Amino acid sequence: MIKRRQAENWLGILKESTTVDELNKRFVDIFHHYSSDRFSIVKISISQKIDFFETYPPEWVDHYVRNKYYLIDPVFPWGKMILPFSWDIEAFDNLTLLQNQLFHQAHDYGVTKGTTIPLVLGQHDQSYLTILDTINPHPEMVHALSFAGHIYWNVKTELQSSQSLSSLTRREYEVMALKSQGKPIKVVADNLAISEATVVFHLRNIRQKLNATTVEQALFLFGVAMSGTESPGDVTQSKSSFFNMPSYD
Repeated sequence: MIKRRQAENWLGILKESTTVDELNKRFVDIFHHYSSDRFSIVKISISQKIDFFETYPPEWVDHYVRNKYYLIDPVFPWGKMILPFSWDIEAFDNLTLLQNQLFHQAHDYGVTKGTTIPLVLGQHDQSYLTILDTINPHPEMVHALSFAGHIYWNVKTELQSSQSLSSLTRREYEVMALKSQGKPIKVVADNLAISEATVVFHLRNIRQKLNATTVEQALFLFGVAMSGTESPGDVTQSKSSFFNMPSYD
């Protein structure tokens, strides 16, 4: 078992990741220090979108995602506040036919047992960190990996949001900057001298680019991406790169 200070150092390094690939590599390193080679961290949104990183057999992952097994996997008890729990096929009662099929197919790929740690991220997202092949891990390991899981999603969200933000046009950036001040669509339209329908059009495109299901979620991601730079509401102080872009109404 690695020492607490060493674990804290690894968590600090995780926060310093500058790319998603670098973040994933450092996340793997943390697990290696706990002598664990196979794991998954999965985030499922209320809209049934999935984001994940794993070291499972690639063939199983492809099969699992293609069949959307994450929507019926009993290891993921959506919306239930539970403690970390260890499992195998014998741990669940009253499995459906499809869930039994899931477990038997997983067994063929060597996925037979593990410990799942629920990570509650927010109202619209639920995350689960699974340590494969490990039953009843040491509480210190569970605590450190739970903390690492939260850091992982915080850093990944920031990195992905920053990347998505760079895809916005100048006009889309201006719309989001004004919306982040709480201005209604009519006021945004008046400030930018465009129609309300055009504002709605831009907001729809922005949601798609930021992979957001609502304007509120897009605003949150916009704020995350803008943190540490200029105020997202201050259009006059926007990045020069955005103002070198053409403005499309």
